[in-house]
Amino acid sequence: MVWLIMLLALGAAVVLEHAVPAWHLGGLTRLPALLCVVMYYALNHSLGVACAAALAAGFLADAIGGLPAGGAPLGMALLAVAVSRNRGFVFIRQWLTHMVLGGAAAAAFTLIMYGVLSLRLEQMRAVTLLMVAQKMAGAGLQGMLLMPLVFMALEALEKMTGCRRSFIGDEFGIFDQT
Repeated sequence: MVWLIMLLALGAAVVLEHAVPAWHLGGLTRLPALLCVVMYYALNHSLGVACAAALAAGFLADAIGGLPAGGAPLGMALLAVAVSRNRGFVFIRQWLTHMVLGGAAAAAFTLIMYGVLSLRLEQMRAVTLLMVAQKMAGAGLQGMLLMPLVFMALEALEKMTGCRRSFIGDEFGIFDQT
């Protein structure tokens, strides 16, 4: 059932990324919905499930984004591994954790994508650091606002379908051993 919910979440994230127009003040950044889904799975599931979500979301991002293949799966997998390995140091179910993680992950993913693309495309070297900083700030702000909503929606969906057990008094995510 986890895989079915992941497929549904990734499909909804693709639709959301295309339905919401790019934000002009944020450097024409798209909503980082796919990345937020990956970060949810990195926080709440095993490393294998998180990496599967990252690779699937990365391939979808490459397919819909019109960028050379390979950059998005690499960036999302790196972030998923980093978050999954360090989730024991954060309160998993706190909205502040979700906001900070969403903002930092979106900004880091933007930086990783510019790094990968600058190695592959000559015209990317003409991009100034100010443009990269503007895109990082825009993506970070959008990720900060979107990640708590994605977390609440996916957690509720997993609880309704029986994929996630809830602990009484576990609002900090201390007892979560999945």
